[in-house]
Amino acid sequence: MWKHRNVETSKCGNVEMWKHRNVETLKCGNIEMWKHRNVETSKCGNVEMWKRRNVETSKCGSIEMWKHRNVETSKCGNVEMWKRRNVETSKCGSVEMWKRRNVEASKCGNIEMWKHRNVEKTII
Repeated sequence: MWKHRNVETSKCGNVEMWKHRNVETLKCGNIEMWKHRNVETSKCGNVEMWKRRNVETSKCGSIEMWKHRNVETSKCGNVEMWKRRNVETSKCGSVEMWKRRNVEASKCGNIEMWKHRNVEKTII
């Protein structure tokens, strides 16, 4: 457990819980829970839950749940549920459910259900 740690560059392997951590660049492998994390660039593999995360660019592999996430550009593979996500451009592979998503342009592969979605251009 690390608390109140401000770093510019951090490279870690297994981290159980990080709280109140502001970093500019962070590259990690397995992270169970990150809370209150404001980063500009984050590249991670398996993340179970991210809460209250404001990023400009995020590239991740498998993410079970993202909540309250405002991003400008996001490229992800498998995302089970995204809630309250405002993006301008999003390119994703398999998305089960997207709710309350306002996008201008979206290009996705498999999408089972979209709710409350205002789009100008959609290419599926």
